[in-house]
Amino acid sequence: MLSRDLLFTYFWAIFKEKIIGCCMKNKGYTKLQKEIAKYAKAFSHPARIAILELLVKQCDCICNDLVESLPLAQSTVSQHLKILKEVGLMCVLKKHLLLNII
Repeated sequence: MLSRDLLFTYFWAIFKEKIIGCCMKNKGYTKLQKEIAKYAKAFSHPARIAILELLVKQCDCICNDLVESLPLAQSTVSQHLKILKEVGLMCVLKKHLLLNII
């Protein structure tokens, strides 16, 4: 299980990085503000937190492992995985899901 301090440290490390800003319709916000919003969205659903916890425990797994461990349909799990992958919190390597430690 991820500790609160570990999540905060990981979350903060991401924000400190100089990352190219993503395209957003809202103008007038800094790159850092846009980046924080992007990661906040990824962390905003309990299912995505549960997926990250499972990846920490198992190191790698396949989507079906997550579906069996979570009370969600396969399509719902896939949508959550897509969001985590888009922000770089996980990656896929030969059909295995891996936690992407920055």
